Amino acid sequence: MRTYCCILLLTVQAALGGESAETAVSKVVFVKGRELFDVSADGTGLKQLTTDGVYKWLPKWAAGGGRIAYLVKSSGALAQFELIAASGGTLTVFPIRPAESHTGGMRSVEDLEWLDDAHVVIGGSANPWNCEQAVLDIKTGKEVEWHFGTCGTFVRSPDLKLVADWGPEGMGFSAKDRRESLEVNGVNIYPATVSPQAATLQFLSNPAWSPDSHQVALVDRDVKTGVTSLTVLDVRPDQATGPERRSFGHVARPAPVLMHAPLASDLDAERMEVQWLNGFFVATAEGGEALYQADPANRTIAPAGADAIRSVAARRTQAAQSKSRIDDLMRKLEGRQPDTLTAPVSSNQ
Repeated sequence: MRTYCCILLLTVQAALGGESAETAVSKVVFVKGRELFDVSADGTGLKQLTTDGVYKWLPKWAAGGGRIAYLVKSSGALAQFELIAASGGTLTVFPIRPAESHTGGMRSVEDLEWLDDAHVVIGGSANPWNCEQAVLDIKTGKEVEWHFGTCGTFVRSPDLKLVADWGPEGMGFSAKDRRESLEVNGVNIYPATVSPQAATLQFLSNPAWSPDSHQVALVDRDVKTGVTSLTVLDVRPDQATGPERRSFGHVARPAPVLMHAPLASDLDAERMEVQWLNGFFVATAEGGEALYQADPANRTIAPAGADAIRSVAARRTQAAQSKSRIDDLMRKLEGRQPDTLTAPVSSNQ
């Protein structure tokens, strides 16, 4: 049976300000019978927004709640992007990767998220292991950014300029022979050397960014020694070491390792989660919790104090309360599924 572990890594810097996306939800949008509807968070005021009878999916509120983006089935493209005003009226329509464009290998659009007021991010699988992610300019419909890596590992930095992910997974490799590499904007930054003969590291977590977007962390395991460690890398452009080189067809530029600290032996797990949170991280496994303070400057991990424990507990309580509110709304909206609804978020998210 697999063991899952959660690690919350907290930076010394304060988290970005602003209202949490998990609070103050006033309306949600969802698809029913090929049409869009919105409703107040208390289940009242149900309103139909579209009437064209065309298959739709992934409705998403823009920051502030004034616009709704969604996808429509298209016979000549992966999908059609549509943007409407919450008050009514179509604002933008364009095809996503029409057949004649011959762009990329994405088989279908499986994710849609707002990046900022002028851009959305789409994602989808290219094969069973690897996915593409692209940023679209909603004014022109053009792709202005593109990423390719292991499905489910894309994490954008808080300043929105960088995307970290596990590099593309080679087809045909067994799990023990997989050659892990961490990429930032398509450049291999870790490990410094990727062996073409055998795997050296096994990644156990997705990347996690510091609030200033200068550092990225993840948990890895040395496949030879079995040691599981937290690794923190400096990804500022002026900190790159050595010239660019090619590695399995990809550009590689190793990033300075700020910390590579072994975790406690009882944190052995097949999957972990890392999040930054004010200079500390918490590791949760089936055997209980262990809370540590990460010190990248000295490359050490030490036990953390009660303040960090309370901070983590408060965040978990807030997340549980938010989920409970959405679940209550689901029960009021008979026949809806939780993942078909999205809520508007604060404009400063």
